[in-house]
Amino acid sequence: MQEITESLTDVEKAILQLPLAYRQIFQMKFAWGYPNKEIAEVLNIREGTLRQRISRGKEILRNLLKEMEVYVDE
Repeated sequence: MQEITESLTDVEKAILQLPLAYRQIFQMKFAWGYPNKEIAEVLNIREGTLRQRISRGKEILRNLLKEMEVYVDE
């Protein structure tokens, strides 16, 4: 596992630290390009809930990157 994490960017490392519910959404939206409606359907949540989780996930990610002392433009 150490070899794998050494090749990841700081952002990828921080994403791996997100709670599962947020990590799933980030993967589906930002890595795989799924639209919000489809993500909400797959996860069986409302689109409003999805938008809240995206917002909260970004906040958590921003804080993780600050803890890692990675520059974060607010």
